[in-house]
Amino acid sequence: MRKLSNELPSGYTIRFAERTDISAIMRFIEKYWKENHILAKDKDFFEYEFSIHTEKINFVLLLDAEGDIVGILGFIPYDETNRDIFTVMWKVLEHDEIMFGGVLLLQYLKEFGECRHIYTSGINEGTRNIYRYLGLQTDNLRHYYRVNKNMEQHLAVVCEKEKKTESEIRDNGFKMTLVEDVEMFKMKYHPNPNPNQIAKSSDYIIHRYFEHPRYKYFVYEICEDNVPCNSYIIARIQEHNGSKALRVIDYLGDTYLIEGLSCAIEQLLDELQCEYIDFYEYGIDDKILEHAGFKRNSIDSKNIIPNYFSPYICQNINIGIVFEKDTNPIIFKGDGDQDRPS
Repeated sequence: MRKLSNELPSGYTIRFAERTDISAIMRFIEKYWKENHILAKDKDFFEYEFSIHTEKINFVLLLDAEGDIVGILGFIPYDETNRDIFTVMWKVLEHDEIMFGGVLLLQYLKEFGECRHIYTSGINEGTRNIYRYLGLQTDNLRHYYRVNKNMEQHLAVVCEKEKKTESEIRDNGFKMTLVEDVEMFKMKYHPNPNPNQIAKSSDYIIHRYFEHPRYKYFVYEICEDNVPCNSYIIARIQEHNGSKALRVIDYLGDTYLIEGLSCAIEQLLDELQCEYIDFYEYGIDDKILEHAGFKRNSIDSKNIIPNYFSPYICQNINIGIVFEKDTNPIIFKGDGDQDRPS
């Protein structure tokens, strides 16, 4: 990442947050980010989100000469050994005394946050050029979906009735088994060793999905001919007006296994009575997803697979991402804070 001068005006400081800063950060979010935001109103959820099994508070703060917060950068570390980090909640007030305050926060996190790689998801379109100037890569998550052909569609808009493909009909021995024993998961799961992909520790996964205080996530282990593959699909059910969709939020392990899950996915949709399954991803080979019966959607498509449900908005959206140019990450909607109650 390109480095800018880190000189601050007299009296200004940048530091990591402490527990005593929580109330001030929440007030900053309420005043300058969004009124009634969950991170401004719910201290328990704030601590869940930003103090993952630690006394540290995962924010970088920019303070003025009076010690007041004038900028924040939240972050979520995924693994303490290979410390990959997603940034969230990036906001700096405009001040005549200081230029590039937001960039300095990001630079501080990169230099002193013991980062291996740094990522962002859900970027504001107006910040793409800033990230590019810093030498970072920007792109969008790709949106894939597959409808349950045994149900009418009420949540999504699918213009053409599709016939089942051969891969959707053929059962090739791949199954998805619900994981309910957290300790067993911790014993069996091993983070991806690929240095170019995001390392997610078992502690992070357990905290993020098994222990989430608001959402119910389903963790499915992938098995081939009843043999576990040390790969997992993480999903949750989204309901609206009596209809349900299954949304894949994360994936752990070898992505090529998705190709064999076509029949298992159809069975799961029927079992859960979900109208469709969808997910946002970056970095998986398109052919793998096509062979599993998924179709790629686009923001200007006549087919609409909604992302927003609180409130429900029937429209396609893009989710922008940022990553370092020397990496080849696989990113999902669950990375960062894109699947968080607001």
